[in-house]
Amino acid sequence: MAVLLGTLPTQPSKGLTLPSSEGSQENRWGLIDVDIDEKSAITHWRVEESLVVEPKHGPKIELHRVLFRPHTGRKHQLRIHSKFVLGCPILGDSKYDEASPLAVELRNSGMYLHACSIEFPHPITHNWTRVESEPPPKYRELFQLGFEARVFRSIRVAASKFRLLFPFLFLP
Repeated sequence: MAVLLGTLPTQPSKGLTLPSSEGSQENRWGLIDVDIDEKSAITHWRVEESLVVEPKHGPKIELHRVLFRPHTGRKHQLRIHSKFVLGCPILGDSKYDEASPLAVELRNSGMYLHACSIEFPHPITHNWTRVESEPPPKYRELFQLGFEARVFRSIRVAASKFRLLFPFLFLP
């Protein structure tokens, strides 16, 4: 799982298939098939949630909580596919976020990339083993704040929480 910063593509392109809009959410996966260092690199991806923040000063900010299923294991595969195929760096990624003022400020919370689960053949029994992990609270808090702002319109409550996370958005 990752939180991406920017506008996701709305049209397929070479090596990019968008998630289907048909069927259940569980079956809506897109495909990224773009080589990295001349080696095959394949990632399935699905948008779980999106949030748009429009501060008083500056451009709007789009955040997307995305699930990734990498089928190959290239170095920085998810980071490269996010930035160069989807056009959205992972929030907090100091290597691929192009050091925009907003991206630099958002690095303070660390990179928003988390392995929710991993499967591998056990080295002794050779049975498939699955390990799962809940994402850190910062993921839930980030999107919960946006939900409060959208649904309840209690801008005073949500904005005060946003100010704690992103104080630079509210500078005069």
